[in-house]
Amino acid sequence: MLIRYSAMATDERKLFFGALRDVLGPELRRDGFRGSGANYRRFRAPVIHVINIQGSRYGGECCVNFGIHLSLLPTIVGQAANPGKLTEPECEFRWRLAPDGQRDQWWAYGSDEASAKASAAHLVELYRDRGRPLLNGWLEFPGRFAEVTVKDLEDGRPEALPGFPTTVRAAPAFARINAHLNQPDRAREFARFGLNHLGLATALQPEFERPLRGDTDAR
Repeated sequence: MLIRYSAMATDERKLFFGALRDVLGPELRRDGFRGSGANYRRFRAPVIHVINIQGSRYGGECCVNFGIHLSLLPTIVGQAANPGKLTEPECEFRWRLAPDGQRDQWWAYGSDEASAKASAAHLVELYRDRGRPLLNGWLEFPGRFAEVTVKDLEDGRPEALPGFPTTVRAAPAFARINAHLNQPDRAREFARFGLNHLGLATALQPEFERPLRGDTDAR
């Protein structure tokens, strides 16, 4: 019985991803992404965009993860960012494709070809309406990256930030970005803010101390 269920679930997944490949792949390639299957990337130096289709651990549905990163920043795990291999969990700024006012959306694979195509079409429609504009708003550098302020972090304004980073993650990232842009005063402002909100994330303390001591090396 378990074997039969597993085979059925696999068939449903294949139907859905086949339908998604036919409609999402061309859409993303027109937008400058490269890749296939579950992972796509776009690089306009130094901005890196990553899209990942994540299947549920329980099967039967998937969500769409977005990642935005800058090649001048280390990855979440502290490594140099490789634009051609960067994964969504390694990106500094991340969020999920979802309707306006929500942070999560899952698409059922469907039980047959018709339902699989309908689900895939809805996913692509939401990408056009929400995903594409949000990503394109963070495609140029310095662009909006240079406009983010400490007050945006203080006020918790998600619309002012790329994705939904925590305060303690966003502060060192924007300290580095402003150091790279030769804006040491703004870099120190983000660093001081980060130190005041460090909490238990003491491993990040050196990231905040660098701009405070006048080191403007963004790496």
